[in-house]
Amino acid sequence: MGFCLRFLLFFIIVSSAFADAIPLQDLLNLDRFHVYLDRWSKEKVKQGQLSLSRAIKSLSADEIQRMNIPPAKLSDVSQYDDLILRILTEKHPGLRATSESVRWDSPKIKARLQASYRIEFEEGHT
Repeated sequence: MGFCLRFLLFFIIVSSAFADAIPLQDLLNLDRFHVYLDRWSKEKVKQGQLSLSRAIKSLSADEIQRMNIPPAKLSDVSQYDDLILRILTEKHPGLRATSESVRWDSPKIKARLQASYRIEFEEGHT
């Protein structure tokens, strides 16, 4: 089962159990982050950075959720490379990841992700 699909199934279960405790937008932001992690990981494989890719893919959605990443950081795609660096530094310090090694310059993907995974209501609806 793919990384994103496992994450989505996990959060469907969590969201049904804690529907009142976790705002839907926060779950969507976390899902967006996982989509970014998946694409980031594939790009790092193309760049020959297999150890970074494997390290991120080895993390479970539960591990990332337990890191208590502030919702404001998850809502901003421009923060994701810094979050990846934090995760790698905490979970895999032996990799000695740097901001340069985790940076991914992909403005089109980042812009598409930033524009998606949002709850928007039509005027007059709440």
